[in-house]
Amino acid sequence: MLVSYCVRTNHAKKREFHETIKSILKQKGDKEIIVCGILPDTYEHFKEIRFFDCTEWASQGYTSKMRDKGFIEAQGDYIVAMDDDILLDEDFQQNIGKEEIQIPRCSNIMSGRFWDWCVFNHPELGHRKVAYDFPYCEYHYLSGQCFVIKSDVAKNCLHETDLKFHENDDVDYGKKLQSKGDVFTMNTALHCVHNDDRYSSVGQNDEGILRVG
Repeated sequence: MLVSYCVRTNHAKKREFHETIKSILKQKGDKEIIVCGILPDTYEHFKEIRFFDCTEWASQGYTSKMRDKGFIEAQGDYIVAMDDDILLDEDFQQNIGKEEIQIPRCSNIMSGRFWDWCVFNHPELGHRKVAYDFPYCEYHYLSGQCFVIKSDVAKNCLHETDLKFHENDDVDYGKKLQSKGDVFTMNTALHCVHNDDRYSSVGQNDEGILRVG
């Protein structure tokens, strides 16, 4: 099974980008790395990466367009759509299941959970993280920092929108997938880390998030 790792970057987090790529290179099995966005001038792993210059999109925050570009170019059976500040556990690829859309556990590097298994505009819960055994429902969404999707599902449902970062583009894309009958599965065997020390979780049952700094 070939896995395509599609990384979006505006190259503002150079150290984190480097660490993200290293975590992908540690994965066992057939893989390719696709980077869409603002590209580094030099990089030690250039030969191991397929770069696509999306400077205009990246500089304006069009995360959805960069995601689509990665999906179009991907050659793998599965695609890992991810930001440039995500660290994958070394056994990440080995734990990819057979479900069409899988959400990994995502930890903050400082403490607690990042936005992984979440609901949005839930009539009782609003926008919050929910327990990993919380049943899938129409209010679940794909948190855009990292998810796994079958290549044919992604290619048959590009986002094709002008939504930007902080405009809930990931929520909107998840709703588009749901409208086609696709569902999301929480795969707790998959784990990654959000490599940003500005984030930590607070609140009862780790349901809140505090951004500091």
